Amino acid sequence: RRANAAAAASFLLLTAWMYDWYGDDFIQETYLYHLTRKDNRHNFSVYFYSLYLMWQSSLLPILSLVAFLPQMVLLLVTSVLLYQDIVLCCFVETFIFVTFNKVCTSQYFIWYLCLLPLLPASRLTMRKASFLVFLWGASQGLWLTAAYYLEFEGCNTFLLIWLASLVFFCCNAYILDTILAHHTVTPVFPSEKREKKG
Repeated sequence: RRANAAAAASFLLLTAWMYDWYGDDFIQETYLYHLTRKDNRHNFSVYFYSLYLMWQSSLLPILSLVAFLPQMVLLLVTSVLLYQDIVLCCFVETFIFVTFNKVCTSQYFIWYLCLLPLLPASRLTMRKASFLVFLWGASQGLWLTAAYYLEFEGCNTFLLIWLASLVFFCCNAYILDTILAHHTVTPVFPSEKREKKG
């Protein structure tokens, strides 16, 4: 409980300090930016095509907020379910944040790939793990092929890019499901289990 209080106090004090320095710009750029961010460039997100087609629509801000809801719900649910295994929780939270984001580009993948080696031993076989790596790479390759024809050949491949985004999204969902199915939650603080029993 003291750690939670210290974390909350640090968060609030630093937020107040930065707000004092930068004002409303700090709140907007730090906390609210991703709620209202709009980007009509092609990217791996399943939302990019809808945002692209509705770019001039008055409904765009509503779509932008609605697109944020599944991500937020999943982040809250996984926080509650996986909080004891902090390493797994950080990986899953980051993977969900990137996969369900309104904007998803290749550099975002580093955010969860750097956490992958920290995961404790999994029950995944080498064959299954290799298949997941292949699936992840192949689904990116599909998307990159369609994007190449748009960027370098000037072909209208927006619909193909969006379909490839859907394939990539489904592959990511399958990968995450498989990782979770083959992982045993390992509490970081085993003493908590003993205290609850006693």
